[in-house]
Amino acid sequence: MKVRFWFCLLAVVLVFSIVSGAFAQFADPYPGRESKLIASFEDEKLDGWISDPEGTGGNARASFNKDPKYASDGKGSMILDLTDMGGWKEPVLSVDFEEPIDMTGYNAFSMDVYVPAEALYPDRPGGWFQFLPRIVSANGTAYFGNRDVHVGWNRLVWTLYPDKTEGVTRIHFASNTDGERPWTAPIYVDNIRIWKDKWPGLHPDETLILGFDKASDLDMFTVGEGASASFNSDKQFIIQGDGSIKIDMTDMQGWHGGWFSTQSLPSVDLSKAIAVRLDVFVPDESHPTDWWQLGIGIGSASGMIWTETKGLNSGMWDTIELILTPEQAATLTAVTNFGMRTNGGNPWTGPIYIDNLRAVIPAPPHPAVVPGDLNGDGKVGIPDATLALQIAVGLQKATDAQLAAGDLNKNGKIDIAEVTRILRAAVGMEKLS
Repeated sequence: MKVRFWFCLLAVVLVFSIVSGAFAQFADPYPGRESKLIASFEDEKLDGWISDPEGTGGNARASFNKDPKYASDGKGSMILDLTDMGGWKEPVLSVDFEEPIDMTGYNAFSMDVYVPAEALYPDRPGGWFQFLPRIVSANGTAYFGNRDVHVGWNRLVWTLYPDKTEGVTRIHFASNTDGERPWTAPIYVDNIRIWKDKWPGLHPDETLILGFDKASDLDMFTVGEGASASFNSDKQFIIQGDGSIKIDMTDMQGWHGGWFSTQSLPSVDLSKAIAVRLDVFVPDESHPTDWWQLGIGIGSASGMIWTETKGLNSGMWDTIELILTPEQAATLTAVTNFGMRTNGGNPWTGPIYIDNLRAVIPAPPHPAVVPGDLNGDGKVGIPDATLALQIAVGLQKATDAQLAAGDLNKNGKIDIAEVTRILRAAVGMEKLS
């Protein structure tokens, strides 16, 4: 009778674990980097953010979401309903702070956006769907370039202007689509943060692919479509190392794809990478006078993965980032190809500089043993109770790590008594130590 009870409990636990597993949250692609949360949207107050694109004086299009499927962090997020809104609209989302926020010392700004497929005009695929932030500070308003969104989770990141981070009183976003394709369903916004680490420059969690530190690095590249390239040793335009590449884009106008590219990188395995980055310096006098964007691609003879073209900051080093899904990274076992794209209105009037082509490859984690945490996710939950029960009744053999976490009484095995304690901890009835 006792065995039957535990098998019934196992069935309940397995069903619950399958259901709860459907709501996996957006993974943090910047582990170990210090950040500060600006908004997490955990209740109906929405941390003071509103959406009033029609200028009604109220909050017409933002509401609270409590479905964890659409929360990248915590239990809630914001529903932002931009349905039928096409073309340029500003602002579509905003917050005014009662007391100014000091962002001094922070170097990047991000937000997570979940986009259902039905939001991106699925009946007529194509076009663009973008967000562009504006941050009002004691030193004026900083305007930041476009970030396109795709179906699923998007982490949108912008490098902050360091002279416009003191006394921030307002943040708002513009939305841009091609006009013929408006937003067609609500999207979800979560986890608005500022980050301490500077994006430009090589970091400990990054692997350098090519540093552009010697003139011969340029030999592997093809330059076309009116551009020209040369090796730069002027320290003013080097973020790190002994050199960078100067690419003269004068008179280039509109869309150009693959105009600076190579198929001859030293082969590198990026199958564990979570992002690829390139540092870019665009002098104020070089870029088009209206709008301009840059993008990068990485891959092999079997195909390329590209960013959308993105608006960057000028007059300072900024970073183009290509965030990789695990499925994309798995295809990058022998990367030899790299390329750049550009898009803009008026012609370019001078050069840009590029440095530090690199990949973010986090070191494998070595977490401390958490009592009851058999699946190693850092917490005690229903899946841990499931594993413990399977081990206790002989359906599965414990690994060394599972035994270390599940052998609570230190008798060298995981038994039914420990299953009970782990299950109680999973539902909040006991705290394990």
